[in-house]
Amino acid sequence: MADGAVGRILHGPVVLYVADRPVTGILHGPVIFDVTNGPIPAVLDGPVRFDMGHRSISGTPIEGSSFKSASVYNCQYIGSGKVAAYVGVVELMGDNPYTARNSMAVMIDLNNRTIKKIEGIPYSDGHSTAIEFHDGEVLFSSFGVDKAGVFAYNPASGTVRQVISLSGNLNYIHFFE
Repeated sequence: MADGAVGRILHGPVVLYVADRPVTGILHGPVIFDVTNGPIPAVLDGPVRFDMGHRSISGTPIEGSSFKSASVYNCQYIGSGKVAAYVGVVELMGDNPYTARNSMAVMIDLNNRTIKKIEGIPYSDGHSTAIEFHDGEVLFSSFGVDKAGVFAYNPASGTVRQVISLSGNLNYIHFFE
């Protein structure tokens, strides 16, 4: 995918159909998808053979925290091999997984195979995990214990600011232009 391009990453087993026939092994053109047991993004450009056995992030240490990732709740490719994501953290599950603040905002670097916590975005429950890339900023919804709303992350500077305060969950963001 070209730098600056934005795309969605699909989760779970994916079968692509071209002219009603399944395509396996080789994909042509820019595609972002996930085909592994553990949800890890794969970015492919041009004719590429993909290896389905080496792409799990489950158990990968998260820089800036003492936790490891267990799953990906939501993610957004923002270009240059970078993915903004919410990862699930098993240790934060607590007694009630429905209300647990076990979602951590992170940046995944596909080129270096690293995951880094984004400081300043509160841990969220699994329902308020919207992510959108707009005008050079990544917008994360979060329903934290002390703060809830939309947080803007600037990947160039690493800064975070809260742009909307809410008293509940936000699970989708759309821009009308």
